[in-house]
Amino acid sequence: MKRIWFFTILGIWGLFTFIFLYTRTYPIAAVDLRISRNKAISLARDYIISLGYNLENFTPSVIFYGQNDQALYLQSVLGIKETNALIRKDNFLWVWSVRWFRELEKEDFSVGIDPGTGKVVYFRHRILDEREGENLEPEKARNIAEGFLKNMGFNLEEWDFANASQEKQKNRTDHSFEWEKKGFQIGEAPLRVYVNILGDRVGGYWRYFKVPEKFNREYQKKLSYGYILSLVSSLFTILIYLICFINLFILLKRNIFYWQFSLYLAIVVGLCYIFEFFNTVPILWYSYDTTMSKVIFFNINFLSVVIAAILFSLMVFLFGAVGHSLVLQSSEDRLPLLTAWKNKNFSYFHFEGILIGYLMAFFFLGFVTLFYYLGTKYFGVWLPMESRYSNILGTYLPFLNPFTVGTSASISEELMFRFFAISLLKKYFRKDFPAVLIPAVIWAFSHSTYEIFPPYVRGIELTIVGTILGYLFLKLGLEIVIVIHYVIDAIYTSIPLLESKVLYYQISGLIVIFVALIPLIFVPLFKIKNRFSI
Repeated sequence: MKRIWFFTILGIWGLFTFIFLYTRTYPIAAVDLRISRNKAISLARDYIISLGYNLENFTPSVIFYGQNDQALYLQSVLGIKETNALIRKDNFLWVWSVRWFRELEKEDFSVGIDPGTGKVVYFRHRILDEREGENLEPEKARNIAEGFLKNMGFNLEEWDFANASQEKQKNRTDHSFEWEKKGFQIGEAPLRVYVNILGDRVGGYWRYFKVPEKFNREYQKKLSYGYILSLVSSLFTILIYLICFINLFILLKRNIFYWQFSLYLAIVVGLCYIFEFFNTVPILWYSYDTTMSKVIFFNINFLSVVIAAILFSLMVFLFGAVGHSLVLQSSEDRLPLLTAWKNKNFSYFHFEGILIGYLMAFFFLGFVTLFYYLGTKYFGVWLPMESRYSNILGTYLPFLNPFTVGTSASISEELMFRFFAISLLKKYFRKDFPAVLIPAVIWAFSHSTYEIFPPYVRGIELTIVGTILGYLFLKLGLEIVIVIHYVIDAIYTSIPLLESKVLYYQISGLIVIFVALIPLIFVPLFKIKNRFSI
């Protein structure tokens, strides 16, 4: 009982810290989500039709799209509070991007819809270079562009004309114009509006902050340091693969190879890949290359996913089977729930283990939030601004994405870096600390490509988390660290769904939370079932 009380205190502290510091720590863009995916499609359709175009036989596809480079620059100059004030006033940085396309034709339309207001914030019409059109003089084309902007609500007295260009096509002349807002500049980035005229019709319109090239170069340089750290981690990960293969041959030669458990996990991970593919088909069509048929495009992508699923499942099977064989050789039970399942002998000990898993997931949520709160406040850590919403909103079933991604990530990573790596290193080092620390460091710095600066900070954070997970694996078993990993991912991904103003997304977020609770109620349900079966 003393043990469960200790973890309960940690869990309560972590959950309270996470809730209290979450919005104070993570720079979340003030993007309001009141427009659903289907509503965005309807608004985009109405807008294109209002311009006089016919969408018959066109197919829509939607993604949630963000101008991250512009948002990052605004954050670096203004800070979070003023950037969000700007976004609340007029958001064109994070939008629903709706594309209408037709099979085997270049022509398509793209419309950006503000997810909070439903306002059209950009438009693009792409046509063949050979299509016939007018050859207007620049002045007449500019008059069309100015008339379009006035219809969009622009007061051109507030904008200075910036530049113009033209491109002679085979059967028409295209023109591009830009205006710059008077007296409005963020740092060195002026606000501009762009209009493209194809012949005598508007072919594009959008607003943007002209971010200095110097800022983009420096930002990419910072990212490159993270890629280097990740590359070094990848080299050690490849070494883990090689060692695993060597141990596989040794175990097979000795006829000591336990594969049934890992086969089930490999099948689960493979199915997650397949389910995730079908769930994200609406997003897939946004990148459809109309030079090929839909059938070919779909089958190429599906085949790629099947191959990836098979390879990833083989990886899970390999690390699971070799890790299981090493664990059984050590005479230590690292799979207490599996053992209890086989013996049909679940007890309070097993329920307590799962409960500790949830409590430690809450602890990690609080720890990571506090880590970055202190880092940003006192140690110069910088977290780029992000929208709390993502392409998960564009899937068929938003609640399925956290389940499939969380399940495959938690199973694969815990099998590789805890179940196999720790079991192997403990066999040779015969001490817990180096066996736990080495895989934790490799796992942690493989995440260095995340946009957190300095790039090594993410590695430090996850090294601490990975080390604690390693000790929990040794004390409580594999299933518990998988539960911890999955619950953390589920909570993070459910937050944007729950905070949405759209009922469908809120329900999806609740489903994610319910699915995350299944392991907790599994043992009591099994006990009840087993009691009735007797």
